[in-house]
Amino acid sequence: MSSVSFSVIAAVLAWLALALSLAYIIYRRRLVTGPGPERAFVLVGTLLLGIAPLMWLIVRELSGSASFFGGGIHVLAAVLLFAAAYWARRQRASGSLSTLNFTEKSAWLVLGSLLLVYGTFIMRTWNAEPDVLVRAFFQSVVVFIAVMIAGHAIIALFHAPNSEVDRTPDERDRQIALKSSRNAYYLLFIGFWSLPLMVLFQQSIAQVLIGWFTVLMLSELMYYLSTVYYYRFGRA
Repeated sequence: MSSVSFSVIAAVLAWLALALSLAYIIYRRRLVTGPGPERAFVLVGTLLLGIAPLMWLIVRELSGSASFFGGGIHVLAAVLLFAAAYWARRQRASGSLSTLNFTEKSAWLVLGSLLLVYGTFIMRTWNAEPDVLVRAFFQSVVVFIAVMIAGHAIIALFHAPNSEVDRTPDERDRQIALKSSRNAYYLLFIGFWSLPLMVLFQQSIAQVLIGWFTVLMLSELMYYLSTVYYYRFGRA
């Protein structure tokens, strides 16, 4: 680390030591009052803030330039955790609960993400060459996975009560999942047998592949639309 001055390294290490000390106090003396999740959010957030400058320094030395993934993402995650702890404390004090259960929130997230990712995919690839289509497909998959991970993490952090996040599905949940799967299967079945028509009408390979992808996306949309409908109107 010859390009970094000794004072910067010392400041980063001092900050890390301070964060670790504070995290130890939170863990041992329970500086943060309240249930376990609130204390865990503050503890992990403190640790992330502590290592953020160190990660910035490491990434800068390895890549030669600063990066959001070298420190910035740690600060963002820490802010979200502190906000989640504050939100959980307010919810606990007021006794209020989330208006939607966690499963329904998850369904809304997936539904919106599918519409966004699939819509941008279609706009980019409708008249594209097969190699561009394949590249765009894998890019869309990566974006979708990233949105799912980040979105579900945020939903879990701000959901109340927090214990509902990992609860075992009850009979109603299983019934809704079963009927939603049935609706999605019907659409998938009909869509699958309509694809040969695209071949008969001499559509390009790219458009046939897009049609196949569209059938899959529509069946997924049907599943999550059905899930939201059954939870909202209670007709499972």
